[in-house]
Amino acid sequence: MKFLVYIACCLVFATTCIAQQRLEKESKFLIADVDAETLTGMLDSLLAEGTLFMTETGIVNRTTTELFTDEYFDSTNKQLLNQNLSLRYRERKQSENQEKKLVQFKGLLTESSGIQFEYKFGVPDVPDRNDIYARHPVLGRVDKDERERFGYELARFDIAVEGLQSAFRFDQKRQRWYLSDSKGDMLTVSLDHVRLKSIPFHSFTELEIEINENRYTNGNEAERAYLDTIQDKLVRLKKLDFPFMEADQRSKYEKMQTLIEGSLLSKVKNSFVWLLYGTIVLLSAIKFKGL
Repeated sequence: MKFLVYIACCLVFATTCIAQQRLEKESKFLIADVDAETLTGMLDSLLAEGTLFMTETGIVNRTTTELFTDEYFDSTNKQLLNQNLSLRYRERKQSENQEKKLVQFKGLLTESSGIQFEYKFGVPDVPDRNDIYARHPVLGRVDKDERERFGYELARFDIAVEGLQSAFRFDQKRQRWYLSDSKGDMLTVSLDHVRLKSIPFHSFTELEIEINENRYTNGNEAERAYLDTIQDKLVRLKKLDFPFMEADQRSKYEKMQTLIEGSLLSKVKNSFVWLLYGTIVLLSAIKFKGL
């Protein structure tokens, strides 16, 4: 009887987790060195009221500028990177008085679908000094009530939360165009300028065309097909007008990690850190023996 109760609880917990899963469908492009102001003007023109695309689809748009600071996490042997997963803590500012913090876990739903799953976890408003995990780089940023679910989702990929550590942090300036129809938000076009917060300050620019995740997650087959069609049409227009775009579906975590691993400056920096650490250990040992 106890065994049946245990199985039932596990099923309820798993069902709850699945219900909180969101689906993302986005097309990503790396942008070559193009003046940011010029690029923004081109996007404004393409998505302006009265253009053929906006008129045919009945879409309207609004624009925002958002600032992010993202910190990514992984294990020492890069378990997330090796499985095309990403885990980040994000601070998002839309204005001086509006800030949002959350933890996000993402990965491909299937290799062939191009659809990503996403789980979002709340962040404590105020750190709890009595919380034994408050100083952990990841768990300290997840609400206590959500830590069990958080650990469960990562464990499905054989990732132990306790072994995670910070990989790097970067700042991101996002110019975003929200496209809406009569039902509400349907697509976003985001121009992201990304810059590593530490030496050697790697950077890249990415363009994302993403279907609204709530609408796609909750939509039926016909609704998703309609959203796919609009997204494909917009992608085709972008490719015609923006020849300097290069399709690249990798996550920002993978893109930045590739820049870091391929950079001589990054290797020199890491070697210097280990050299400094070894020197401190050696000097400490010499001093200890002298005593």
